[in-house]
Amino acid sequence: MGIFQRIFKKALQTKTACTNCGATILVATFQEHGGLCAPCAWGTESARWRRESSLSLPIDKPDIDKMKDNKDTGSLIELLVGQKTNIEPETKYKAAEALGAIGDKRAVDSLIIALNDHSYFRDDDGWYYYVRLKAAEALARIGDSRAADPIISILQEVSLERCYYDVDNYSARTLWTLSDALGKLHNSKAVEPLLNILKKGKGHMIGHTGIDISAFESVIDALGNIGDPRAIEPLNNIINNRDYYVFAYSHHSAEVYGKISEALLKIMKNRP
Repeated sequence: MGIFQRIFKKALQTKTACTNCGATILVATFQEHGGLCAPCAWGTESARWRRESSLSLPIDKPDIDKMKDNKDTGSLIELLVGQKTNIEPETKYKAAEALGAIGDKRAVDSLIIALNDHSYFRDDDGWYYYVRLKAAEALARIGDSRAADPIISILQEVSLERCYYDVDNYSARTLWTLSDALGKLHNSKAVEPLLNILKKGKGHMIGHTGIDISAFESVIDALGNIGDPRAIEPLNNIINNRDYYVFAYSHHSAEVYGKISEALLKIMKNRP
């Protein structure tokens, strides 16, 4: 078990329940969101789905692994965005994951639609899994340029100030996932939105109880993977302390500077 998982399990020793959907959440999350879990605070449909889904309805338990092995794109799309109303979030999540593994570009439009699906599920260990984030990962895996604009649109909704260090932080996980997806898509349209997120970090503490350092670094990684020279000056400004960033500990700044150096090397290699 890694240190991240150990921290999470220890944190769960002080837990409470969301007043909207009843999910078990950290006390810090409860206080942060006024008694709600992060997904409910973001206005997701998951809680409504839980209330309105009748237990008398038969719940589909399709063999997704078999569909993936058979490359049954059509059936997986139907599970993800079809007309049935009794498809569990876990099933949709796994369908999106399978579509990404298959890599069939016929699934791109459906996965883009699934970016607006806010449903989620929670496993026995307390981890949350979000359908829209798995759809973003699947789109990045397929690598179709049509995915860039809708993912950028969601990225621009993310508030860096909400990406505080908390293992149950939906904002930080959204930023990690979307930045990683845009980096894999190598689409230059994402450069300015990613740089804007870095600019919003000025004056805020990075690491410890401040902005999640992994979320911050995910933006830097994405800029390096895209390889656009427009990122060179802003990244250099962070290293040279021309911009005001506050790091909780010296090892946090060293870690970020290392990520920036890697990103700059990638960008320089891509220059003609």
